[in-house]
Amino acid sequence: MKNSVIKKLAAGWQQYQSEHHSRHEGRYASLAEKQDPKVLFITCADSRIEPAVMFQSEPGDLFVARNPGNIVPPYGAVLGGASASLEYALTVLSVSDIIVCGHSNCGAMKGLLYPQGLKQMPLVSNWLKFASAAHMMHQPFRRSTPLAQRIACLAQENAVVQLDHLKTYPAVASKLARLQVRLHAWHYDIRTGGITCFDPESGAFRPLATDTPPAYSRRSQVGRTERR
Repeated sequence: MKNSVIKKLAAGWQQYQSEHHSRHEGRYASLAEKQDPKVLFITCADSRIEPAVMFQSEPGDLFVARNPGNIVPPYGAVLGGASASLEYALTVLSVSDIIVCGHSNCGAMKGLLYPQGLKQMPLVSNWLKFASAAHMMHQPFRRSTPLAQRIACLAQENAVVQLDHLKTYPAVASKLARLQVRLHAWHYDIRTGGITCFDPESGAFRPLATDTPPAYSRRSQVGRTERR
């Protein structure tokens, strides 16, 4: 039996080689030896999120770390890919900006709302405990609140919660103190393509613009009191 999935991937790779890679041969030659991204983009593992497409960025522009729910466990809580990616991005790559980006219709946020649906996924359930603070801050939802809106609210709050987790890392705290890194909490709407960003002045999410301030730097601290 032929594997149609691999066949499709192989055809796409051949097109990439002949139409894209060959046209940018010089850029890929330089990237083969080193990378110098300025942004660590932490987002969900959801297949509908494509950072390079969203921002029309070039290879080497973004250092992307993905996991269910775009979660960063607090320092020391878990030794895994999220914390290792963060450490590498700060220590080796010296990124200047860290963006945590949630999204609409997020399955991880739906799992927070309906944990009974995670009975067959104990690993996922255990992972989502690092997003539980976002759920508690929005309890209870009104019965009339549509599911899509509930998920969007949780995804936005969760992005800000993960910034709190980021600040527990010594490397992040040190660079924040020296104004060498900025933290951002964003939300992407799959249907519209819109991106909103947490604004520390208003405590709300605003559309992304070229002058959008970071959610957190040494001079703009995000506190739980500002969110309520």
